[in-house]
Amino acid sequence: MRINRSYVEDQEGSRPDFFAFLHTTDDLGETTTYFFPSEDIIRAWSVTKCGGYFYFSLTKDREFSEHRNRSQIKIAEAIINGLARTKEHQTRFMLRSFFDLYVDTRNLSPEPHRITYMLRIVEGCKVVLYQDVTLDTFPRPLEPRRDLFSYSGDFSWGYSGTGPIFLAMSILGHYFGGTRHPTIEQQRTLVATISRIPEDQPFDISSEDIDALLEYPNTPNTTFESTCEKSLAGTSTSRQGSQLMPALHIHRRVQRG
Repeated sequence: MRINRSYVEDQEGSRPDFFAFLHTTDDLGETTTYFFPSEDIIRAWSVTKCGGYFYFSLTKDREFSEHRNRSQIKIAEAIINGLARTKEHQTRFMLRSFFDLYVDTRNLSPEPHRITYMLRIVEGCKVVLYQDVTLDTFPRPLEPRRDLFSYSGDFSWGYSGTGPIFLAMSILGHYFGGTRHPTIEQQRTLVATISRIPEDQPFDISSEDIDALLEYPNTPNTTFESTCEKSLAGTSTSRQGSQLMPALHIHRRVQRG
C-alpha cells in the first residue's frame, strides 16, 4: 500500500484532513483494520526510494499494533479533531503561497537591509514610499499588495478600516521579502498600530521598529482582539481607532520651513 506524499503533507506539515483506513485479514482469516491520521503516516510509514510516496507494509518488526483495530470512538475523535484544524492549516498554507509571490521586496541577502517606510500626504492623497537605508537609495513607491488583501482603494492610516489593513499587508509583504511569513497575530498587531497613527500627519516607520513590534506583539486583550477581528473582516468603519498602542516607536517627520 502506498500513498502520494502530496496527499499527506504540504509546506505547512501534515494535512489534518487526510486519513488512511486500511482493511486486511490476519493469518487466521480475521478482518483487521488499521487507521492512520496524516501525522502518524509521516512518523510510522516508510518512504519510497524516489521520495514521492509513503508506503505501508507489515513485517515481524513493524506490526503497527497501536493503529490496529482502533475503536470507532477513537477513530471518530481523531477525524473530528483533524477536520477542526483544517481551516487554520489551509489559512496558513494560503498565506505562505501569497507571500511567496514575486514582487518588489526588501533585500534580505546576505543580511536584511534596513528600510524606512515613509507615510506621506501629497495634495491630500496618502502615499507610501520606502527607502533602502543600507544602500542609501532614493525612495521608491511601496507596491500595493492587492494579492494579499483584496481592496480597490488606496493606502491609509489613522483609523480602523480597510485602508490601514491594506497598508499593513503591503508593508509586511515587502518587509518579509517572500522568505518568511507573518503570523495572524503579527498581522493584527501591525494593523492595530497603523490605525493609531494620526491620519493627518506624515510618519516614518523603520524596519527596526517593525522588528521590535513583530518580536513582541500585543499581549491578549479583549478590546484589542475585538477591534482587530472587526478590522480584519473589513466590517469596522469607525475612524476612532483602537484604544491600545503597541510598543512601537514611530518617528514623526519634522517639517522644515
